[in-house]
Amino acid sequence: MKSLYYNLERPNNRGFLIDKINKTAGAPKGSAYCSSGIIYIGKCNKLPVTATPRALSWLKASAVKRRHGKAVTTEPVVKGDIALFNWSKNQWHVEVVTQWNIAGDKTRFRTGGFNTGSPYDPKRRKQGIFPHLRRKQDAIILNYQEFWKLNSKEVKALNHWLIHRH
Repeated sequence: MKSLYYNLERPNNRGFLIDKINKTAGAPKGSAYCSSGIIYIGKCNKLPVTATPRALSWLKASAVKRRHGKAVTTEPVVKGDIALFNWSKNQWHVEVVTQWNIAGDKTRFRTGGFNTGSPYDPKRRKQGIFPHLRRKQDAIILNYQEFWKLNSKEVKALNHWLIHRH
């Protein structure tokens, strides 16, 4: 499978669509675009997005559903929830949950991510927009309603976009 936008990234987080994604989210050209991409999805679908284009700024105690695989609330994880990862001391990353429960696999879940390495390239040299299979223990899962103030019709539109955009 190719990137959702045919492996659109050029070096240094640049490219026509990436620049457009960052501009739409209010981030400068060349910025990391994982959170900008999620904001872009919302704005393209005319959803009222309340997040900023910095992954760490998405971490709100009131939004946490799961922390490293352990339940924090009784709310189930659903499509559209936000998966936040801390890859290193100052490197945070966000993706959108597309499937939490996978038959036969209780340790991983599916996401769609912007500014990620291709899962089809073992050295992850190609960056773009790709689906991923992530470990639950690596993620902090945040309630999408903290970022997308959505009614049920808008939730349906977001889920449709997430599922059919590849």
